[in-house]
Amino acid sequence: MPQFIVRVFRSAFAVTFIQLVSVVLVFPGGLIHAQNSAPAPNSDPTYQSLRNLTLSGESVSVSNVKLKREAGTFHLRSGSVCFLAAVNGKVTGAVFTGDGNFSLVPPESERGMLKLLTKEDEFSENFSQTVLRFTDSSYDELKKAGTSGEEDAMLDL
Repeated sequence: MPQFIVRVFRSAFAVTFIQLVSVVLVFPGGLIHAQNSAPAPNSDPTYQSLRNLTLSGESVSVSNVKLKREAGTFHLRSGSVCFLAAVNGKVTGAVFTGDGNFSLVPPESERGMLKLLTKEDEFSENFSQTVLRFTDSSYDELKKAGTSGEEDAMLDL
């Protein structure tokens, strides 16, 4: 074999060997690690549970219930609140149908802009349905303020 071909072959082999060693050094586990794929994006079971919500079947009837959170107040005049299924043991939302209102009285620093845009000092919007999402005590507050369907059935007897 001519000397030139041997040198080219050795150079090509040396470059390939160096590349392989650098892959093994840079990525612990080398080629074996490369074959194990990372979990798919958004595949976390908790994330999937929060994203693919369903109703739990638990509901309450409400009348004149106020949920005040900072500058906003939900006034559920009358209607029904159906709770979402719990995720990791915690209810994170509800669906309201009925007669309701949301009002927002912004902080003093924001009132000028609201007045400029809406010609009003506060924002108020009536609604007949809304989806509530929460991580605080709203579930307990709504459940306590409402009347379950079973209790209504007993009262009707």
